[in-house]
Amino acid sequence: MKFPAAIAAMERDGSINAGILHYLAFKQDAHYLWMGSGPLKTADGNVWDGIGDIVTIEGGGQQAGFVASNLTLTLAAGADIITDDLVQAAINSESVVYGRRYVMYLQFFDAAWQPVDDYKAIYSGVMDRMTFRHSADLRELTLNIESPFVRRRAPRLETFSYTAQRSKYPLDLMLEFISGLKNKTVKWPDY
Repeated sequence: MKFPAAIAAMERDGSINAGILHYLAFKQDAHYLWMGSGPLKTADGNVWDGIGDIVTIEGGGQQAGFVASNLTLTLAAGADIITDDLVQAAINSESVVYGRRYVMYLQFFDAAWQPVDDYKAIYSGVMDRMTFRHSADLRELTLNIESPFVRRRAPRLETFSYTAQRSKYPLDLMLEFISGLKNKTVKWPDY
């Protein structure tokens, strides 16, 4: 990754700030949240709602071996930040949240907290489940995010067979003899 404007701002001001942006692609609409205060307008025209530093991020680190890492975001705040549409997304998480895209970005700012450079993706995953708890003055949302590699070893949804091919393309005879090839050595090309 290259950050020419961030480097120039750091050389000019002697310091640079960074913030985390969260992109949640719910079924109806996307939510743009950032860990800061107030709205933030980025160079691409998106307006990110400030949620402060009330998000707890667990997981997402590099795992040893062939283990796919998961990420858990917990947002605990009042009704002014955890809005009713986020609560509805949690209640209907099976249809609104599950399988939808999540991306965490890194955004650099100059000394006056103005964005420099474009934001860069630092984590990407698929939203799994969102749960909601509340008390008299506090609402808490927990969002589980899976790495794209979690489903790597899942079985395929269909087989490479003649009946599966015919169900999609009734006139296609390409896989007609595939069942007869099981445990058979095929010499190819046959001169």
